Amino acid sequence: MSTVRPAVHALVVLLLLAACARSAAAADAPGASASPSMAVGAVKAAEPVPVLLPANPQLGVPAPAAVTPSAMPRRPLTPLMADIRVVMDRESEQLAGLEAERAKAPDAQAALEVQRRIEKLKQQTEIDLLRVQAVHARRAGKTALAQRIDAAIVELTQPRPRFEPVDRPAPADAAR
Repeated sequence: MSTVRPAVHALVVLLLLAACARSAAAADAPGASASPSMAVGAVKAAEPVPVLLPANPQLGVPAPAAVTPSAMPRRPLTPLMADIRVVMDRESEQLAGLEAERAKAPDAQAALEVQRRIEKLKQQTEIDLLRVQAVHARRAGKTALAQRIDAAIVELTQPRPRFEPVDRPAPADAAR
């Protein structure tokens, strides 16, 4: 029995290592799960992820050094993405102010009113983002796309009634 127990432990350890390796490989694969919290060794989004650069003594590159993504060069934003970033940054600033106001709310009713303003801000941001996309679609000559985006904006800003009234003729036998 004493020889079986170490073999079972070794088998369990091998299975765990294989599962960890498989989940790490799946997380690195393109089209990986959209839920990084489920991956083994998941890192919170707020933490900078170090990138190790390979050593190359011939080129004078020293041993691996950690570089945060913010220190890495970024490609310039397209005009569309730059305009979207402006809208999103404006929303973030306003949202931070509203969340601070909600945290200082004296009672639940005041907090609810601030929450409603936050909801309106998010709805308005969605409309602003669609407007930016419509403008850029027109500039690119994509009028059909711009029209579909405009229709989506109208649907958000002027929703149709749940039940549209229907004109019906009066009954022929009104005496009933």
